[in-house]
Amino acid sequence: MGTTASPEPGDGRVRRRALTRAAVWATPVISVAAAAPAIAASFPPGLQGWTQWQRRCGFSTTTLTVDGNGPNNLVYPNDIYGFYVYYATSTTSLTNACMSFSYSPGYPAITWTALTGSGAGWSLPTLVPGTSTYRTCYSGPWTYVAASGSNPAYAITSQIPIFRGTTTISTCYSQAITIVRSVTVNGNVLSFTRTITI
Repeated sequence: MGTTASPEPGDGRVRRRALTRAAVWATPVISVAAAAPAIAASFPPGLQGWTQWQRRCGFSTTTLTVDGNGPNNLVYPNDIYGFYVYYATSTTSLTNACMSFSYSPGYPAITWTALTGSGAGWSLPTLVPGTSTYRTCYSGPWTYVAASGSNPAYAITSQIPIFRGTTTISTCYSQAITIVRSVTVNGNVLSFTRTITI
């Protein structure tokens, strides 16, 4: 038995130098379905977000915990956790915000439950038919924050996802998980991908 915890890799905090180079989104792999209109001093909106992952192995089950608050409730701008869009204002349209978690083919089915503090706006992760991918989407409100000092304006989901998944597996081994976030901003889809091992 044992517990393994892992944040998503890298450092997504915004720094002034990164902003001036317009390279805030260089850490994750980004794909944009269509060119987005310029917002807030000509910078395009950019999607970011981080979660804390934990795996606990038992004799016959493995428990996975996904925490959008990170350790000690370190939600942006206090730290990097949360689901947020830079250069978004109160007039920015934000819809179809989703996260998906993909496991290796053949990984045992996972049963997900919402933990205390998880916002009702986040749906329970459900299996995408024919895949080993689980998806959760957000239908709740957003909080819009004006630019301050070196921090750009941004919008963050007002509710945080916190889920626990249980699967029947007796062998405790490291698992690569591919995490994809996406959101529609003013009609244009932004997405990015990270892969972690836990």
